[in-house]
Amino acid sequence: MRLFYTMVRRERLNPLFPSGLFPLCAVIGVMIGGLIVRLWLPIVPLSDGDTWGYLRPALHWLSGLGFQQTYGRDWLYPALLAGILKIGGDFHAITYVQRFLGLAGILIFWAAWRSWLRLLPVQGPIGHRIRFVVALLLLALYALSPQQALLENTIRPEGMLAFFEMVYLYCLVSFFIARWKLRRTGSAIAFGAATLGLSYAVLLLKPSWGFALGFSFLCLVAGGFGQATRLIRFGPLFGGVIAFVILFFLPKSLGFQKDAQLFLPCTLVSIHAEQILETRPDVILPGAHNPGVPDAEFYEELAKALRPAKENPGHYNALGFDIDYIQYRSGFFSSITGKEGWNDRELAIACYSAYFRAWLQTPSSMFQKLGRQLSVFLFPRAGDFYTTAKSVDLHHELATGRPFLPEDQLSPDMQKIYQSYLQILDRPEGSLSHPLGLPILARLASYLAWISFWLQAVFFAVMIAICLSRKGRTLRLAGFAIVAVLSATYGNVLTIAFVHSLDVVRYRVSYAPGFLLGLAMIVSYLLVLAFGGSILGEQNGESKIAETSSAPVSGWRR
Repeated sequence: MRLFYTMVRRERLNPLFPSGLFPLCAVIGVMIGGLIVRLWLPIVPLSDGDTWGYLRPALHWLSGLGFQQTYGRDWLYPALLAGILKIGGDFHAITYVQRFLGLAGILIFWAAWRSWLRLLPVQGPIGHRIRFVVALLLLALYALSPQQALLENTIRPEGMLAFFEMVYLYCLVSFFIARWKLRRTGSAIAFGAATLGLSYAVLLLKPSWGFALGFSFLCLVAGGFGQATRLIRFGPLFGGVIAFVILFFLPKSLGFQKDAQLFLPCTLVSIHAEQILETRPDVILPGAHNPGVPDAEFYEELAKALRPAKENPGHYNALGFDIDYIQYRSGFFSSITGKEGWNDRELAIACYSAYFRAWLQTPSSMFQKLGRQLSVFLFPRAGDFYTTAKSVDLHHELATGRPFLPEDQLSPDMQKIYQSYLQILDRPEGSLSHPLGLPILARLASYLAWISFWLQAVFFAVMIAICLSRKGRTLRLAGFAIVAVLSATYGNVLTIAFVHSLDVVRYRVSYAPGFLLGLAMIVSYLLVLAFGGSILGEQNGESKIAETSSAPVSGWRR
């Protein structure tokens, strides 16, 4: 009787939302809002200190001067920039393309969440509507964020990172559905290959997603277990490895020429300067050649660079000192290279040696640094998800980025395009831009920042209980899919915590879309349990009735 009453009540409410029209209109409305937020920003792409590392390889490649790595930046974003400039013909095309990808990412966020709902048992209309509203609000935090819009207005990989991140997570969820729910071999192989390939593409855009690639690989490895044909078990993993290999060797076929690879080792020393100075330097005999060993002089120069960095830590609150000063402004690396007589390879060896020595000799200090960084993620700030818009002074933004774009010898066509952009930077049109900000979303972000840790804690506690119980087996797959989606964010956070610092706001804003998707899934998952009553015992019967029913399921209900 209870099930019959539930089905009758659903049929009465169906006419209110025929064919899922209301959810569709709501999502389109959010996308339109996202477009408005982006249109309030200038169409001129902004630049900063990192821009030249991505822009120079693209300009040189298009000029026939070779595809040369600059400042240790990887090849994918410069290659995409080259394609945009080749087709678009000017720098405005960069902003147009990145905005389009940003809007597409909003739609894919919603598609990923909707696809994941297929793993859940059928629920009553009230629960469906609540989780729809919650997911829509979390989508709005991403879609209407002025911070995301500003990243899309900048010549750096974060401008299109959210799109690749959303496509990657959509393929990950679709792999779970195809492999374990529908058991469709072709779809499982296609989505599995796309998952690993896109995970590696995200890594190429931002190396901070390094551990996320490992977690994606583990998901495909997990697909090899269970009762199924060998093709559906191992095909996705094999396809993913092929996609990875293609992307790995593609830059060689494009003629990508790597530089001295000093960016990572210099970053590791700059970030962990305090921990390195707690260790003991190597002893080098007087007059002996030092083949890349961090000796007493290395430590003395590093200590000199650290002192002023600690006096003015800037925005590095958790770290306690300004690493940008050590890495870029102190002259430490050029000074120690000259004094020791090192080449680039020996400098890299010395930096890696100092970093790993810190792990061996002062592991407690290294783990303390790691813990401080992880606390920034576990207890986030409201601004990580959304912040009320501040005015963007176009003159200031362009004046800040212009000194980092030097004159360069390019082909006549590229020189014309590049000089046109530099002239716009020198004489910008317009003065002040006011991105649209919604105080209600800022308040929602503050609530979410306060509750996000507890949502994750409750979810994992529930997952442990479900895995240990014989009941609720149909909820396990949906829960494991959430774990896979969250692992992408966790992998990103762990990589940054080990290598860099989460004090950089850009890092936190970049992983926010995937994290919001994971939180939307967590809330929906917990709502199924909250409104399901004795769902752990009865969901199998309800699912069977829903599957045999010939009545169509509206978009609102699903």
